Amino acid sequence: MKATELRIGNLVSFGGRMATVYQINRSEVSIMYKGYIKEIDEVRRSTVSINDIEPVRITEEILLKYGFYKDGGSIRFYIKHVMNSSICTFRVLLSNAGLYFTSNVEWGVNMTGVHQLQNLYFAITGQELIV
Repeated sequence: MKATELRIGNLVSFGGRMATVYQINRSEVSIMYKGYIKEIDEVRRSTVSINDIEPVRITEEILLKYGFYKDGGSIRFYIKHVMNSSICTFRVLLSNAGLYFTSNVEWGVNMTGVHQLQNLYFAITGQELIV
């Protein structure tokens, strides 16, 4: 991953754990993740090399947690967002190769990482896509 791919709030993977980015430098990323100390669940913070983090692969479970809903038994997922008093529908097609994102506008983009979906959603709506 490159630091330029990340935004504060992006979901990434570090050492097999899901973590949230809260600060980005050129070669390091500060992350928050759930950790356990003496069986107590707490939020831990670490600053790690950008080379030690990986994208979280987009899955059906993650899409549902983000508020997307599934179109019957298909691989299509939808989320609605109100923009300027009109509803904008985002459609994603999930496959082994990743996720193909389209909107009610005629264009699309292929992505595999959750951080990419978060960044695109923010760029279009100006709001965070929050789990």
